[in-house]
Amino acid sequence: MVESRDPASAGEVLGDPDPTGMVTPTLRDAVGWYETAWHHRLMAEAPVGDDLTRPHGELIGPARTAFCPNLAAEVAALTAEALVRFGPPARPVIGPIGTNDQTAKLES
Repeated sequence: MVESRDPASAGEVLGDPDPTGMVTPTLRDAVGWYETAWHHRLMAEAPVGDDLTRPHGELIGPARTAFCPNLAAEVAALTAEALVRFGPPARPVIGPIGTNDQTAKLES
């Protein structure tokens, strides 16, 4: 397994190692797949937060507060699937975000 000192983003895994480099064909293909999968799975035109959440009522209402975590989970699932489909066979180690006492306990 390839080790990484920081959690990897899709661009770091699928993109040019040079942060100022051009978009790679692999990253472009992954983004195209993600957009198609987004439309099929979520049946939404574009991933714009207000457009997706507005139909679910008040900002702190029960429908919206239920919808938002589910939306975040779908985005995470689609991102992970794109990385598995288009990423290298040796996947980077993606650790917890941030460092605090709770994270340190989870790692030990």
